Amino acid sequence: MYLGVAYLRELTGALAIAADRNEAARKMAAELGADLVLDSNEDTVEAVQVATGGLGVGAVFDFHQIGEAYHALHEGTVEGRAVIRPE
Repeated sequence: MYLGVAYLRELTGALAIAADRNEAARKMAAELGADLVLDSNEDTVEAVQVATGGLGVGAVFDFHQIGEAYHALHEGTVEGRAVIRPE
């Protein structure tokens, strides 16, 4: 699931922020090079705002298809895109 973090780190200069409710998934994201790893909860958007100096994110990748990416995108960015993994 967090191979996307590894690809992002290798292919771009983007800040890679991973958020997940699962501790093992957060650990994997950190091992794969995420710049910031967050517990996905009600404080995630604020933590992203702080980490990005208020800019938010340019893109959100939702690998679970649960729609939280849309919330994070609309609440936590000036503008950006959401990418939802197809079934």
